[in-house]
Amino acid sequence: MSRRAWLGLLTAGCGYFMPDRNLAEKVEEHDLAGTWTRLSPNAQQIAKYKLIPEPPASLTLNEGGICQPGTDTFCAWRVKHDLPGHNGSTLPNQVSVELRTVGMRPQTWNFGVGKEAGKLRLWEFLGDPDQWEFVEYEQRSPKPEN
Repeated sequence: MSRRAWLGLLTAGCGYFMPDRNLAEKVEEHDLAGTWTRLSPNAQQIAKYKLIPEPPASLTLNEGGICQPGTDTFCAWRVKHDLPGHNGSTLPNQVSVELRTVGMRPQTWNFGVGKEAGKLRLWEFLGDPDQWEFVEYEQRSPKPEN
C-alpha cells in the first residue's frame, strides 16, 4: 500500500475530514429566541449514552437568557462568539444551555450553531465525534418580529 493510502487510512477516523457544521455568520440572542425541537438523540442513543436526565424534547429560548424546557427545571442560556475550536480553528457561535432539574445534577450543553434547509440547528457531539451522533435541535418557531 502506498504512503498516501496509509496516510488516508490513519486520518480517516480522526474527524479531520468531517464537514464543518458551524454557521460562519454570527448569530445573536434575538436570532436564537423561539421554540426548538429535539431531532436527536433517539431512544436507543439515550440508553447507549445513559443520558439522565435526557435532553428535553423541546426548548423555548427567551431573550434575556432564560429558557423553558419543562416543569421542575431551571434553564438559562447564552450565546458566545469566537471561541477556540479544534486544530486552531475558531468557533463563530456557541450556545451554552444550563439545565437544573430538581433532584438531579446540573447539566450544561455547549451547542454549535448550524443551518440546514434554511433552518437554524443547535448541535453537540454525543460521544465520539467519529460516530457522527448528536444532541440536535431545530428552530421550529422563531420569536415573531415586532
